[in-house]
Amino acid sequence: MTARFSLHVRLFLAAILSVACGLVVAGFVLSTLFEQHVVRQAETDLGAQLDGLVAAVDVAGVPYELTRTPTDPRFHVPFAGRYWQIEMPDGRVLRSRSLWDEKLALPSDELNDGVIHRHAIAGPKGQKLLVLERAVFPPRSDGAIRLAVGMDRKPIHEATERFRGMLALSLGVLGIALVAASVAFVRLGLSPLRRLRQSLAEVLDGGRKRLPETFPGEIEPLARELNHLLDRNDEALERARATAGNLAHALKTPLAVMNNDISQLGQSGVAPDTAGRLAEEIGRMREQIERQLAAARAAAGIGTGRTAVAGEAVENVMRALGRLYPDLSFRADVPDVAVFAGDRTDFEEMLGNLFENACKWARHTVKVSGRVEGRELVLCVEDDGPGLPAEERTRVLARGVRLDERGGGQGFGLAIVADLAKLYGGTLRLDASALGGLMAELRLPRR
Repeated sequence: MTARFSLHVRLFLAAILSVACGLVVAGFVLSTLFEQHVVRQAETDLGAQLDGLVAAVDVAGVPYELTRTPTDPRFHVPFAGRYWQIEMPDGRVLRSRSLWDEKLALPSDELNDGVIHRHAIAGPKGQKLLVLERAVFPPRSDGAIRLAVGMDRKPIHEATERFRGMLALSLGVLGIALVAASVAFVRLGLSPLRRLRQSLAEVLDGGRKRLPETFPGEIEPLARELNHLLDRNDEALERARATAGNLAHALKTPLAVMNNDISQLGQSGVAPDTAGRLAEEIGRMREQIERQLAAARAAAGIGTGRTAVAGEAVENVMRALGRLYPDLSFRADVPDVAVFAGDRTDFEEMLGNLFENACKWARHTVKVSGRVEGRELVLCVEDDGPGLPAEERTRVLARGVRLDERGGGQGFGLAIVADLAKLYGGTLRLDASALGGLMAELRLPRR
């Protein structure tokens, strides 16, 4: 992965971040609401017990007395978590059995008649209490009766923690489901872009000439523009090929005439040395023209979607050379799946040069075999000639060097093959053949 994340990864990370943030916020809000609900329920329960405690105080006589005690059994078990306490105006303190010898440390705030105050104070045995308190102002008294009912907050905390555990588990399962849904949505949303990429790959491999325009409305204009660009590129390539062909014919004919005149001049005995040098220079000019035109044609055809079936091209080349070398036996073993991802003319030119060099040296047999290795097409052209020493195999790929100094031509066939192969990202390698002669291994990109 590069430093710049792909669109798929960006959307996926954004979805995960959004889901995570949403679940965290939802968990916090739900946990807080649940805790507040439990506290309100506890306060409602305490409020009812406080009302019962107020009703049990007899203020008709003096001193004031408690006519009955609350019936909740937790008020009668020491430190059971439920407590009540009454402070009389005369200083007496009445309290539940659960407080044992302890006393609730109520804050000294000013109480109005009937108003309930809520406190969070420390209780016996280090308990944290939730306390509701109210004051009653009886007649014929200058003081107030303070009544308080409290409970340990531990059950509230435990209930909240249990809820948070179940909530975390539920939100975790929900988060996994949402992430899976996000992945599906991202893949579904980006599927048109994947189809566009696949279609472009098919255009580059030669499977199709244009992109389909059956994309969603947001991508369809892009597909149309790309098709327009492909059309213009094809037109420009055709013009370039036509120009290269015209240039080749325009230069080859004058050079042929000059070469013929110089040959006649040399044969007539007039300045034979000068004629030889001129013929050599014309040969070099022809070599450069052939090399540059072949390279320009190959560069123009790279990535244009043209392809060549290797088996068909081999048969065409063997058929043509079979008429020139009727005494040789040609053998071919190229699989049908071997397809060159490039221009057919360039492919046949490379094969033709390799076959022609093999035919010049072969005694009886020229063999071509093909195979597919990953994304490469490998073709091997072999002959049963005398072969070539290892130290000479690199030299013959240089410009102007011929395998057969006695043969015709200017010796740039193998150099053109090497140049064309390099333009397509391939290689040409020379090695010893199992037939006894030379093997030329040509590696090219395949479709």
